[in-house]
Amino acid sequence: MKPDNDLAIFTDAVLATAGAEAGEIMDAVNERRAKAIAAAENAILNDSYRHIQTEVAAIRARTGERISRKDLECKQAFFTRREEIIREVMSEVKKRIGDFINSDGYNERLADMARGLAKSVGPGAVTVFLRKEDEAQKDRIAACFDGNVTFEISGVKLGGMMVIPAGSGKCYDQTFDSTLEDVESRFLEIVGLGL
Repeated sequence: MKPDNDLAIFTDAVLATAGAEAGEIMDAVNERRAKAIAAAENAILNDSYRHIQTEVAAIRARTGERISRKDLECKQAFFTRREEIIREVMSEVKKRIGDFINSDGYNERLADMARGLAKSVGPGAVTVFLRKEDEAQKDRIAACFDGNVTFEISGVKLGGMMVIPAGSGKCYDQTFDSTLEDVESRFLEIVGLGL
């Protein structure tokens, strides 16, 4: 064997060993680099996920506030309009009652009320409460009752009458005032404008 040949073999062996070690070192470096990159990517992904979740929560909160505010505005508008409707309808009803009490049919209606109340009350003394404007109908109303009739001008504003039999403690109220109050108190229920 020649020394050059031995040197070449030795050199080749050293180079082969160095190449293998360099390959292992490169593989280890590449593996560490891959792990470091994966760890960095995971950290970035986790940070991104937390940021996205924070933003989504903030958007939900802002959207919820806007929806709540809009809901409140709509309810306020509903209540305001509902009150306007009540005022408009009750105003129209009062106008129509006013038109009716100024018509020829009102005096006949007053007499019909008196006859109906006289049947309900029965014989005996009664006090009849009227509007001042209805005083002209006293005789016609008194003729419907079987007993002494006392008249009083009361707080009746819209028309009709109220009768209290003497000593009974009962009150028979057929005033348009109380009827209108009853209708007004049940108006939302009647027309379905309740919540």
